[in-house]
Amino acid sequence: MNFAAWKVGTRLAAGFGIVLAVMAALAAVGIGSLSHVGSINASLVEREWTRADAATVVSLLTRENARYTLQLFIAAPDETPDILARIAANKSRIGAALDALDQLVQDDTDGRMLADIRRARGAYMRSFTSAAAILAQGRRDEAATLMRSETLPLLDALQAQVRQFSDLQRQAAQQGGAQVRFATDHARTVLLCGAAGGALMGVAAALIIMRSLARQLGGEPAYASAIAGEVAAGNLAMDIALRPGDRASILHALSAMRASLARLVAGMRGGAAAIA
Repeated sequence: MNFAAWKVGTRLAAGFGIVLAVMAALAAVGIGSLSHVGSINASLVEREWTRADAATVVSLLTRENARYTLQLFIAAPDETPDILARIAANKSRIGAALDALDQLVQDDTDGRMLADIRRARGAYMRSFTSAAAILAQGRRDEAATLMRSETLPLLDALQAQVRQFSDLQRQAAQQGGAQVRFATDHARTVLLCGAAGGALMGVAAALIIMRSLARQLGGEPAYASAIAGEVAAGNLAMDIALRPGDRASILHALSAMRASLARLVAGMRGGAAAIA
């Protein structure tokens, strides 16, 4: 395809078309990158951080109930109902947090860990209920023995399970944050590189168009226009600066025309002189 044979409008349209195509591609890449960042961020907010928060609630309330359990043995009789009510409220909140985690299970590992937590919690709650009932009957020593030998070890096992699950969710949230940072950096790099590439392509297209027009004209448009005006006005004595090797430009044609006209005028003057 002979680019020099294209019309000026076609060349300009092609150049601007390239720039617009690059800009459209850059916009598409940017939108895609931002959508990817948005999806990762949505997953981080809606799943990983929600799971980590629920796991933290379970861990904190489990430790709080451990403190309330020991407080039962040193509290006055009239304080016992309030402590038991707090323990019951925490149990409800723990149960709600575990139910929320069940809805956010992503793989078999999470499912197994949640099942282990529920089993450990069930064993602890049964032992605690027995100890609390014995304590309510005034059999403090027997309740303390059950607490030391069974309830507290079961509570320790439950807390260990909860800590392990909480650590896993915290790690998942941190990995999600790292993915967001990586995706953001990648999108920034792609956009910057694309912008730089688009600018270079635009400059290259402009230079190609300018050089092709300059070769076709033989010089700058203003200079070619001035020379054409001089020739049209009959000024055949001016010098026309041509580029080395120029054999096809408009200025070359004007130069040849000027030379021909100059020879024609000189011949006419010579003939007139001979007749005279």
